[in-house]
Amino acid sequence: MQTEARTVAGILHLGLDRLFIASSALVRHNPLKWVEPPEVNVDIPMGDDLPEPDRLGVVWPREACVLEVPAPTRFLEAPNDRMYIHFWPARGPRRGAVVLAPPWKFTVWASLWPVARVLNALGFDVAGYSTPYHFERTPPGAFSGELFATWDMPRTGWAVRAAVLELCALIESLQSRGPVALLGTSLGGYLSAMTTVVSGRYPRRAFVPERVCLVVPPDSILDTFLKSPIGERYRRLLLANGGSIPDEHFLRHLSRPFSPSNFAPAVPGERIQVLAARHDVMVPLESSQRLAAAWGARFRVYEAGHVSALGLSWGVWRDAAGFLEEVPRAGQGPGPERARERPGA
Repeated sequence: MQTEARTVAGILHLGLDRLFIASSALVRHNPLKWVEPPEVNVDIPMGDDLPEPDRLGVVWPREACVLEVPAPTRFLEAPNDRMYIHFWPARGPRRGAVVLAPPWKFTVWASLWPVARVLNALGFDVAGYSTPYHFERTPPGAFSGELFATWDMPRTGWAVRAAVLELCALIESLQSRGPVALLGTSLGGYLSAMTTVVSGRYPRRAFVPERVCLVVPPDSILDTFLKSPIGERYRRLLLANGGSIPDEHFLRHLSRPFSPSNFAPAVPGERIQVLAARHDVMVPLESSQRLAAAWGARFRVYEAGHVSALGLSWGVWRDAAGFLEEVPRAGQGPGPERARERPGA
């Protein structure tokens, strides 16, 4: 009976993922085309030794708000030359801060507000990071996240590089408020994993998080492009625009510097947690497993799909919160200061 119940639950989780993918296909997509990438060093994370990001011009306020600051890199054009941070301050004695990196193509920060409130109650400030080409950073004529990962290899590569260095800069800017943890979900989990690698390559340790929690993260964006219905749709869109599918071996070669499992993390494995979903249609379970195994991270698999793990699984968020709660509670830190802000976080 229990096996049958799990089978039925698995079918429902798979169905929910496929329904989500089908509904997203109703949104008009700009034509996709293959753009050849430049040569990169595949033995260096992100293919290049990039300079440290600039310091963020942020002072943290007392109240929840949306902060807007210049981006700490010069990789991307407007509107991605600006960074947006959705900030929710801790309630009670401060434990530290959590940088929350959202999934691909998310459109509304309010859907992650319950997560932020739980973390606030645990004593964490929460800094919600708006990924390039998402939310306020979506270019005119596109939808949130549409242009982040496509067959345009140079743009995708620079979007990943910009996001990772922005996360490094955000971690540094929060250090004065206590230990800083990364909580990445789906694409945000992938970017958080890359940040866990890249942050340790700089002489200053200010970019390195205290601990890292990754929820349904791919070890490579390519895993989603090659092994999921999303990837099937992107291949069809490329073919419909007169393009051709590149050789898989060539794509694997390109993805090597963008797969975090190929490099050592800056955080010990016992302070990294990977939470995966058995029935995930969008991020293959083997992808999350590969990352966790390479890093010796804590690893748990849930009877869930991608969508249900992110939005409906109490166990996932209970375990994520419990893992982050292991961060020792910090002092009150410096008093809040004024910041340039827009109301309505």
